Amino acid sequence: VRNFLLLIFSLIFYYKISGITVLVLIAIATSDYLIAKRIYSTKKNAIRTFWFVVSLFISIGSLIFFKYSEFFINNWLLITQSTLEPIKFNLISTIGISFFIFKTISYIIDVYQETIDTPEKNYINYLTYLSFFPNLLAGPITKATELLPQIKGQLIIDNTKIGGGLFLIVIGAIKKYAIADY
Repeated sequence: VRNFLLLIFSLIFYYKISGITVLVLIAIATSDYLIAKRIYSTKKNAIRTFWFVVSLFISIGSLIFFKYSEFFINNWLLITQSTLEPIKFNLISTIGISFFIFKTISYIIDVYQETIDTPEKNYINYLTYLSFFPNLLAGPITKATELLPQIKGQLIIDNTKIGGGLFLIVIGAIKKYAIADY
């Protein structure tokens, strides 16, 4: 339940800042989730490499399309001295696309190099790892070997953790309102 709620909040957060691009995040995450399983289950190096390259092609191709297609087309129009007006695609806002693409590429590399014993079996956990909102925009890019065990781990709540959490919230609020806004 905790991971499902984290995932919902992460996707809502991403939707609020980036709109429909959340579907791009889900599509790329789904493809890499399935490709990672395929890489893991295949023992032939040539087939593993093929799926690895397919994943890189999808991820990097998406990044290039969403971030740079307008730039490339307009520069091509300049170079060829075309009489056409520069194009404004008004593509979907892609805030954070580089971050989650690099994060999913990192995961695929870990699976391909067998740094991860087994790829994540639970799609909710994987999507939560990829879209985790506290570091979606600012980073750092966390490795799957660091964050996935925390996502899968048992959550134990006691008075000490609740008190510590409330203390950090109060200190953060004081810094925000007394120092930052001053």
